[in-house]
Amino acid sequence: MAPYTHIEPQHGAVIMDGNGRWANARNLPRNVGHNEGSDAFERIVEYVATRTSLKYFTAYGFAINNNDRSAMEVKMINDKAIELAERVGPKFKAHGVRVRAVGNLADPRVPTELRTAIRNLEALTSECKKLKLQIAWNYSGKDEIDRAQEMGVYISRLYDMMLDARDVPKIDVVIRTGVDNEKGPVIRPGDFFPLLSQGAVWDPQSQMWPDTTGEHIEHARAKWQAEAHLKGGQRPTLIRATG
Repeated sequence: MAPYTHIEPQHGAVIMDGNGRWANARNLPRNVGHNEGSDAFERIVEYVATRTSLKYFTAYGFAINNNDRSAMEVKMINDKAIELAERVGPKFKAHGVRVRAVGNLADPRVPTELRTAIRNLEALTSECKKLKLQIAWNYSGKDEIDRAQEMGVYISRLYDMMLDARDVPKIDVVIRTGVDNEKGPVIRPGDFFPLLSQGAVWDPQSQMWPDTTGEHIEHARAKWQAEAHLKGGQRPTLIRATG
């Protein structure tokens, strides 16, 4: 097989961290940080859909252990998610973004209103084909493995697919925002798709999620390309033509 002269990642992912710290650094209420983070999510999805060749994009929005935060903050995050899900449908559809939620939405801690808003957004965008967006909500890698076992899914199959979105390939590159703190960078996967992200290139970034722009997406893309070329200029298990 001849070496590829130009390669692109197909499945990008982001762990959206730092909304609260963004607000704290500005002496603002934490809800302002979550509002800004919501706007950043909408902006980044639009950028990925219109300015990159990514076919799949997975965003870690809410971890199961985030339910351990104060009841007030959890409600605030869920309310913001409901508002976002009810608002972005027409824009995402216009950009060809198919939305699908992955995670334990059957958990009673997920509000019924949010579950309904997500399902409506999925239905509205179900025929879109340009970008397949996975929103990981109420997710943890351990919970995904536990649910797979309960459903009789072989764990080995989770290395190649998501439990809740089985036509999605392995993750090529993962961005984690907000890795800096007062003691220096802290880089941790945060229980983020431990099987599906095996072999992915990780791009830890210092900016908080609300400050993330298209330039940060391009940085991750360039890092993936550099790592791929170190492997000889071709990554046959990561270069796909699936739509």
